[in-house]
Amino acid sequence: MINKDYSVSVVIPVYNNDKYIGQAIRSVLDQTVKADEIIVIDDGSTDNSAQAIKIFEQDIRYYYMENSGAGAARNMGAEKSTSTYLAFLDADDIWEPGKLAVQLNEIKNNSYDIVFGMVIHFYSPDTDEAFRQRYKCPEEPMAAQYPSAMLLSKESFYKAGCFDPKYRAGEFIEWYHRAKQLDLISYTVPDVLVKRRIHYNNSGIINKSSQSDYFKLVREMIKKRTTT
Repeated sequence: MINKDYSVSVVIPVYNNDKYIGQAIRSVLDQTVKADEIIVIDDGSTDNSAQAIKIFEQDIRYYYMENSGAGAARNMGAEKSTSTYLAFLDADDIWEPGKLAVQLNEIKNNSYDIVFGMVIHFYSPDTDEAFRQRYKCPEEPMAAQYPSAMLLSKESFYKAGCFDPKYRAGEFIEWYHRAKQLDLISYTVPDVLVKRRIHYNNSGIINKSSQSDYFKLVREMIKKRTTT
């Protein structure tokens, strides 16, 4: 438990990730600085995600919703949260043990609204060589402006507004664009804080409809920029 001024709610949206959700939750429970609450939003999963989550029922708060996308699930988790700070974790990602400690230290000692970290990618052990040849895994750590690598105050989150649920992919890009327009101050620590899994169901990597959402989003953002 952290000082209430720096309490953290972790929101984990899950959709058909029964293979990986347990590792994601465990990586939060294993943090050197403990979160005040872990909120898991089941976004209408049709696999065994609910059963995989049930193992952790003493450590989490679980909510089910009709399938509406990761953005809507994160919004619901933020609404249910009771802490001062918010962290998000995708169900197929894994946090390094010091993730929250490093980011809270930056927030305590600086005037950042949002703190990100570096990410390292890895192939899920269940992927085969053909998949690995088709979808290359970055070898070097990368600066990561995406939900699993972020910590921010709930006040800052709502200042920028909720994730737009009309986007099934790229919703974070649109949200972060709004945050930057409001001059929210962000910083990326040089530490690797997240392991990002590359696997068969990575929607942002292999799903063609998700990629079209990204292109649509970029076009809309460019259009807004040229009309304001």
